Order: sequence, then C-alpha cells, then structure tokens
Amino acid sequence: MYGFNYYSVILLRLLSGIIFILAGSGHLLKPGLIMTKALKSPVGRFLIESGLQEVVFRLAGVPLFLFGLMYTMGYKTKVSATVLLFLLILITLAAQTGTYELAGGFFKNIALAGILIFFILNDKTLTNKNEGF
Repeated sequence: MYGFNYYSVILLRLLSGIIFILAGSGHLLKPGLIMTKALKSPVGRFLIESGLQEVVFRLAGVPLFLFGLMYTMGYKTKVSATVLLFLLILITLAAQTGTYELAGGFFKNIALAGILIFFILNDKTLTNKNEGF
C-alpha cells in the first residue's frame, strides 16, 4: 500500500527506541548529569531551585526506560509510542528551551516526535510482515 520496506520500518523503530532506553537509564542512574544539562533551561532551573529535580528526573526515567523497551521490542507499539511522545513533549518543554545552545537537542526531539507520530498513525499496517511491507 505505502511501499515501505518491512525491515527498514523495524530498523527505524529499533534505532529510535534505543534512544529512549538510554535516556531512561541516564535519568535513573545518572540524574546529576541530567541536572547539569537542565540548568540551562528556565524550567530546569526552577526544578533545581525547588529541590524537586532528583525526584522528577528519576520518575521520568522509569517510563522512559520501560516504554522505550516496549516500543523497541514492538510490544504495544502504538501505546508505547504515545506515552513516549507525551514524555518527549514534556522533557522538550522543560529542558530543551530557553537558549540557542540547546537547539540541537530541541531539533533532535522534534525528529524523534516525528518518528513516534509515524508509529502512532501507522502501527498495524507496518508491523505485519504479511501485508507486503
């Protein structure tokens, strides 16, 4: 129907999913590194000044890791991509706005959002090898 190669779609999901698994691991295992990056954004500075940073960063790490793993494995792809998109929007607004230095991370997140939207809108037809993709 669309002419997508089945294996290229699987590869896209695997490679983009690894980013979420690594991000979730970073939030859980190295919240200090994430906090350092967050200092550059207004919302990140607010979290640090209020003392909520470690709780918020660790809490964000759990769903990033779990849903990233589900998304990467192709389990409940549409649901996991939707949750990851929601988290990505929150993280982008909280940590990737405010300065020009963060433009690279901001546009990386925009690209990831596009990939997630692709899987949210096309989940069933793209993960069934028998459909000719």
